[in-house]
Amino acid sequence: NLMRVLGFSCVKNEAGRYLASCLAWNNSILDSMFVYDDCSDDDTVNVALDAGAVVSVRPDTVSSFMEHEAKFRYAAWLEFERVVEPQVGDWVLSFDADEFLVTDGVDRRSVLESEIRKAQSFGKSSIMLHFPEVFFFDGDRVAVRKDGYWDTIYGPRLFAYKPDGVWPNVAMGCGAFRKENVGISNDK
Repeated sequence: NLMRVLGFSCVKNEAGRYLASCLAWNNSILDSMFVYDDCSDDDTVNVALDAGAVVSVRPDTVSSFMEHEAKFRYAAWLEFERVVEPQVGDWVLSFDADEFLVTDGVDRRSVLESEIRKAQSFGKSSIMLHFPEVFFFDGDRVAVRKDGYWDTIYGPRLFAYKPDGVWPNVAMGCGAFRKENVGISNDK
């Protein structure tokens, strides 16, 4: 039984920041990366394509992230399902364009697989992960900010794929991962 871990990221105007490094870093542990672009007016789409991501751009008929985050993320999820065609049994790593999964010298893919197997053994469908805020990225290493202005993001960013993901129906602050049985869905 081959375990697939799929990447899911929403971006806008990230070409001049950490996007190329972030996607290269995460691509090394993922079986596929999907990037949903919020109509960037820089080179974000090409940077994501060059990194090997499958990229879709938000159509004008969909709310932008800043207009309504939950509607935007739901549209991204539907596009992810349409384009990537995830299957039950796959796991999804949801990450922002400046988040790097750091595992203290341990092979990151092995850590993900181990955490997934542990979650499955307890009947869990999501895993809490630490995403330290990156201070800089240099090739194959990251430096974590320790200046007190940023903190480690801690949330269930790795979850088992289930069809028809939903988000709390809020304009901002709905989170980067799908929820169960609340908010925006195909039925609402």
